[in-house]
Amino acid sequence: MLVTGEHEPEPAPGAPQPQEGDDPQALSDILLRRYLLRDLLWCQPCDRPIVPILLRPASRYYACLSQACPHPALPARVMEYRVWGRFVRLYGSMAQGVPRERRHDALRQMLWRVVVGRSMTDLRCEWRA
Repeated sequence: MLVTGEHEPEPAPGAPQPQEGDDPQALSDILLRRYLLRDLLWCQPCDRPIVPILLRPASRYYACLSQACPHPALPARVMEYRVWGRFVRLYGSMAQGVPRERRHDALRQMLWRVVVGRSMTDLRCEWRA
């Protein structure tokens, strides 16, 4: 699921979060494919999935849709860089030469999910056996 925001909040802590029960607008599959971690992120404090959101045309984020969630929208670029970096360190030879458009598939093969704790720096990758 990909949701869009109507406002243009700053990506700083305390930025507005999507509201539970909002009627999200589905965007095209082409746009959704830009989100490397789609269907892989999980909010540990809320015990819910974290979904891609588009707060403005060039601002990709991931967010938990729970109103009680302790963190605001997570910048997609930062989260993707951190998770892909862990993948490269663990599966170096497998990661070599994977084009950006195929990275989601590579991650899905080896990664069960990425659990985000109380802060965006608290990431736990759960790798497939």
